[in-house]
Amino acid sequence: MITISGVILYERDASAKSASEMATSMVEFVKATGAIPGIKVDKGITPLRVVGRAITQGPRWSARTLSRIIIDWGAALRQWRAVIGDFPS
Repeated sequence: MITISGVILYERDASAKSASEMATSMVEFVKATGAIPGIKVDKGITPLRVVGRAITQGPRWSARTLSRIIIDWGAALRQWRAVIGDFPS
């Protein structure tokens, strides 16, 4: 049997309603399945001035806002991509 222990959500997904339970937020849906909700905290990757290279941008929110999201969601997982490398053309 395969199980999923955690789900990383974007901020916009957290307030979205699940397809199976239209009154349930995605965070509550994830928790109800026994998985742990998480949040993606970086802004994504951006190209460097060196052609073909990229790096991760900084955090999306202030520490205070991120703390509120973690507490409100119960987001025990946080994802930060550490990208320093080739940028897809």
